[in-house]
Amino acid sequence: MMSKPGVRQDAREQAHRAAEAIRQLNHHTLPHEDWPGLDSVQDLSDVVTELTYMVGRLPQACEQQSLWLDRHAEAIGDDRGDPSTVEELQESLLLIGEEARKLHELMSPSAATASHLHHPGDDRDPEMT
Repeated sequence: MMSKPGVRQDAREQAHRAAEAIRQLNHHTLPHEDWPGLDSVQDLSDVVTELTYMVGRLPQACEQQSLWLDRHAEAIGDDRGDPSTVEELQESLLLIGEEARKLHELMSPSAATASHLHHPGDDRDPEMT
Protein backbone atom coordinates (compact mmCIF):
# COMPACT_ATOMS: atom_id res chain seq x y z
CA MET A 1 0.00 0.00 0.00
CA MET A 2 3.06 2.25 -0.10
CA SER A 3 3.20 4.91 -2.78
CA LYS A 4 6.19 5.62 -4.98
CA PRO A 5 8.49 8.50 -3.96
CA GLY A 6 7.19 11.80 -5.28
CA VAL A 7 3.67 10.45 -5.85
CA ARG A 8 0.80 12.12 -4.00
CA GLN A 9 -0.47 9.96 -1.17
CA ASP A 10 -4.19 9.43 -1.26
CA ALA A 11 -6.66 9.37 1.61
CA ARG A 12 -6.82 5.57 1.58
CA GLU A 13 -3.07 5.29 2.11
CA GLN A 14 -3.13 7.89 4.88
CA ALA A 15 -5.94 6.02 6.67
CA HIS A 16 -3.93 2.80 6.33
CA ARG A 17 -0.85 4.49 7.81
CA ALA A 18 -2.88 5.85 10.73
CA ALA A 19 -4.32 2.40 11.47
CA GLU A 20 -0.85 0.85 11.21
CA ALA A 21 0.58 3.50 13.54
CA ILE A 22 -1.99 2.60 16.20
CA ARG A 23 -1.26 -1.11 15.72
CA GLN A 24 2.45 -0.41 16.22
CA LEU A 25 1.73 1.72 19.30
CA ASN A 26 -0.33 -1.12 20.76
CA HIS A 27 2.51 -3.53 20.06
CA HIS A 28 5.18 -1.29 21.60
CA THR A 29 3.20 -0.67 24.76
CA LEU A 30 2.24 -4.28 25.47
CA PRO A 31 2.92 -5.11 29.12
CA HIS A 32 5.99 -7.29 28.84
CA GLU A 33 9.63 -7.12 29.81
CA ASP A 34 10.73 -3.49 30.18
CA TRP A 35 7.69 -2.11 28.32
CA PRO A 36 9.87 -1.33 25.28
CA GLY A 37 7.81 1.59 23.97
CA LEU A 38 7.80 3.49 27.25
CA ASP A 39 11.12 4.42 28.80
CA SER A 40 9.89 7.15 31.11
CA VAL A 41 6.88 8.91 32.52
CA GLN A 42 7.58 11.61 29.91
CA ASP A 43 7.07 8.98 27.20
CA LEU A 44 3.71 8.13 28.75
CA SER A 45 2.74 11.79 28.90
CA ASP A 46 3.73 12.31 25.27
CA VAL A 47 1.77 9.24 24.12
CA VAL A 48 -1.38 10.34 25.99
CA THR A 49 -1.03 13.84 24.52
CA GLU A 50 -0.54 12.59 20.96
CA LEU A 51 -3.47 10.18 21.27
CA THR A 52 -5.58 13.11 22.44
CA TYR A 53 -4.54 15.13 19.38
CA MET A 54 -5.33 12.18 17.12
CA VAL A 55 -8.81 11.70 18.57
CA GLY A 56 -9.41 15.44 18.28
CA ARG A 57 -8.83 15.18 14.53
CA LEU A 58 -11.21 12.26 13.97
CA PRO A 59 -14.42 14.31 13.88
CA GLN A 60 -13.18 16.34 10.90
CA ALA A 61 -12.09 13.18 9.07
CA CYS A 62 -15.50 11.54 9.62
CA GLU A 63 -17.41 14.66 8.62
CA GLN A 64 -15.37 15.00 5.42
CA GLN A 65 -16.10 11.39 4.46
CA SER A 66 -19.80 12.01 5.04
CA LEU A 67 -19.62 15.16 2.91
CA TRP A 68 -17.92 13.22 0.11
CA LEU A 69 -20.73 10.67 0.22
CA ASP A 70 -23.31 13.46 0.11
CA ARG A 71 -21.73 14.98 -2.98
CA HIS A 72 -21.45 11.62 -4.77
CA ALA A 73 -24.59 9.88 -3.46
CA GLU A 74 -26.42 9.79 -6.79
CA ALA A 75 -23.51 7.98 -8.45
CA ILE A 76 -23.10 5.35 -5.72
CA GLY A 77 -24.99 2.08 -5.56
CA ASP A 78 -25.20 -0.75 -3.09
CA ASP A 79 -24.39 -4.27 -4.28
CA ARG A 80 -27.30 -5.58 -2.19
CA GLY A 81 -29.72 -3.17 -3.84
CA ASP A 82 -30.40 -1.24 -0.65
CA PRO A 83 -31.05 2.41 -1.57
CA SER A 84 -30.65 3.62 2.02
CA THR A 85 -27.04 2.45 2.45
CA VAL A 86 -25.39 5.75 1.50
CA GLU A 87 -27.63 7.76 3.79
CA GLU A 88 -27.09 5.30 6.66
CA LEU A 89 -23.33 5.48 6.22
CA GLN A 90 -23.42 9.27 6.11
CA GLU A 91 -25.37 9.35 9.36
CA SER A 92 -23.04 6.78 10.94
CA LEU A 93 -19.96 8.81 10.02
CA LEU A 94 -21.48 11.94 11.52
CA LEU A 95 -22.40 10.04 14.69
CA ILE A 96 -18.88 8.58 14.92
CA GLY A 97 -17.51 12.10 14.55
CA GLU A 98 -19.71 13.33 17.40
CA GLU A 99 -18.67 10.42 19.61
CA ALA A 100 -15.01 11.10 18.79
CA ARG A 101 -15.57 14.72 19.82
CA LYS A 102 -16.93 13.49 23.17
CA LEU A 103 -13.97 11.13 23.55
CA HIS A 104 -11.59 14.02 22.88
CA GLU A 105 -13.33 16.06 25.59
CA LEU A 106 -12.81 13.14 28.00
CA MET A 107 -9.17 12.67 27.00
CA SER A 108 -8.06 16.31 27.15
CA PRO A 109 -7.96 16.53 30.97
CA SER A 110 -5.98 13.27 31.08
CA ALA A 111 -3.36 14.72 28.76
CA ALA A 112 -3.11 17.79 30.97
CA THR A 113 -2.81 15.61 34.08
CA ALA A 114 -0.18 13.37 32.51
CA SER A 115 1.98 16.39 31.76
CA HIS A 116 2.45 16.89 35.52
CA LEU A 117 3.75 13.39 36.23
CA HIS A 118 7.39 12.75 37.09
CA HIS A 119 9.52 10.31 39.02
CA PRO A 120 10.32 11.65 42.50
CA GLY A 121 13.96 12.70 42.67
CA ASP A 122 14.38 13.42 38.97
CA ASP A 123 15.88 16.74 37.95
CA ARG A 124 12.63 18.12 36.55
CA ASP A 125 12.02 21.77 37.29
CA PRO A 126 8.40 22.14 38.52
CA GLU A 127 8.37 25.76 37.30
CA MET A 128 8.82 24.55 33.70
CA THR A 129 5.52 22.61 33.56
